[in-house]
Amino acid sequence: MMLEVLQQYLKRRYLNRATKGGLKTIFDVQEYDRHSFYGDPIAQALLRSICKRVSDESGIDLVPAHAFTSLYAPGSELSPHKDRPELQYTASLLVCTDDSEPWPIYVDMDDGEQPLELTAEPGDFLMFRGYDYSHWRNKTNHHHIMIFFHFAERSHYEQLGGEEHYESVYKYSRNEFMNDVTNDVSLSDIIEADKYYNGDEDDA
Repeated sequence: MMLEVLQQYLKRRYLNRATKGGLKTIFDVQEYDRHSFYGDPIAQALLRSICKRVSDESGIDLVPAHAFTSLYAPGSELSPHKDRPELQYTASLLVCTDDSEPWPIYVDMDDGEQPLELTAEPGDFLMFRGYDYSHWRNKTNHHHIMIFFHFAERSHYEQLGGEEHYESVYKYSRNEFMNDVTNDVSLSDIIEADKYYNGDEDDA
């Protein structure tokens, strides 16, 4: 799903964002939960670019809704919940992690059976109906960066009010990221950030 160069770029991008939020590195995200970055233009562009493929694979006429990125720290967990109506389908992309084992997400299908346990490796893409089914993650002891893409069926999207409604809901959060993130990242920045991220800064 994700080319290595894009993965490195995203690592650098969110390290940049974390630094502007007062963190030295993304690993400075401390115990309890996550730092979420809404409306990253790169994440929004990826959302739009994969929408047709996801529609073709699923056989559902989907519209891109919204994307956001989360940095999870040790001690983070995701309580059982359903997504808001605008976020009918949830798709998560694991950018990177320092965990050698997958961090499962559980989805309760309301069928009386055990919840589904879904796992991903870096670069993998998981999708489920987050509006219809409760989902959660147990506590982690590691760091993870994930991008969450959300889609809606076209009929559902239009029933809620279409583009005008979605823009009214997400306009501020999209502008927030664009206003405080440096977008001019070079290839050398990506390479150096990857060394720094993996603890090799002394070799840079």
